[in-house]
Amino acid sequence: MLTMWNLINENLTKDVLDGRYTMETSTDIVESEDNVVALLDMPGVKAENVNLDINGKVLTVTGNREKVEAGEGRAVKLERATTLTRKLLLTDKLDASSISATTTDGVLTITINKKAEAKPRKIEVKAL
Repeated sequence: MLTMWNLINENLTKDVLDGRYTMETSTDIVESEDNVVALLDMPGVKAENVNLDINGKVLTVTGNREKVEAGEGRAVKLERATTLTRKLLLTDKLDASSISATTTDGVLTITINKKAEAKPRKIEVKAL
């Protein structure tokens, strides 16, 4: 029988070996004159459990939320062990060596500076 829970779970990938779910995290991207900032939802993920890896032009962000023990009582369903992931394509205008990341209140903020040649500049007009 197909239930609403099954429909929601179609967007998740379950790793059978460790009972961990993997899903793509929500992401907002904001561009300014100097940089690009990506805001990724990482609720319940500690900073030490977030990984950023660059392979070519792809920045892969992974955050692991650990399993919560049931404690006393009978656990009916436990699914907190989750891997949140997102892949971001870095354009030639971005300086990959300038990537920095911070996390606050379940939001991971990744800042990538633009290369000097990609930033807008003003050209002075001289009178002859």
